[in-house]
Amino acid sequence: MLIQLVTFKSIFVYSQLVKIQEIITNKSFEKKEFKLIDCNFDGYKDISVLYNCGSGGCAYWIWNYSPESKKYYYNKELSEVLGLEIDTISKLVKFHYREGSSKEN
Repeated sequence: MLIQLVTFKSIFVYSQLVKIQEIITNKSFEKKEFKLIDCNFDGYKDISVLYNCGSGGCAYWIWNYSPESKKYYYNKELSEVLGLEIDTISKLVKFHYREGSSKEN
């Protein structure tokens, strides 16, 4: 089985065709899933990139939007954590992962 990794160097953020931010990433990933989702429940959409998903759960890179600076900032607490789940209805951040066939956390 051949797994192809994709590397992206930057995320460009635009507002009405004007580039307002370039986020330097230099990250490699298999999946191509990008979402705008309010990960910290402040009413602003954040950037979420799925970079790894397997039997133990999924992990994402997250950039939170700051309305004060009008820029996105990398969230070290939520990023790269296996088993991250964002429940936007209940406004909960959950971590759920499997260590094997008989143990879940």
